[in-house]
Amino acid sequence: LRSLYAYMGNKLNIPFSKLDKETISQKLSSSNLNGELNDTFLKILGECEMARYAPSAAMNEKELFEKATEVINKIEEVLK
Repeated sequence: LRSLYAYMGNKLNIPFSKLDKETISQKLSSSNLNGELNDTFLKILGECEMARYAPSAAMNEKELFEKATEVINKIEEVLK
């Protein structure tokens, strides 16, 4: 979870004090990123938060890691 936030903060030049889902969503929406990719990233953040606070309710770590890797790779292609 922290890694995803740190990645987005760095990639989108968001100061740590303003780093939250809403700010990330706004920055992604204002970039050339499509809405579906934005929604997917936010869903993964939600899954990570769920895994952090309610581990039994979230998908397994490997699946979550694979989805996060996939969406980050797609974001990298768009935001080069």
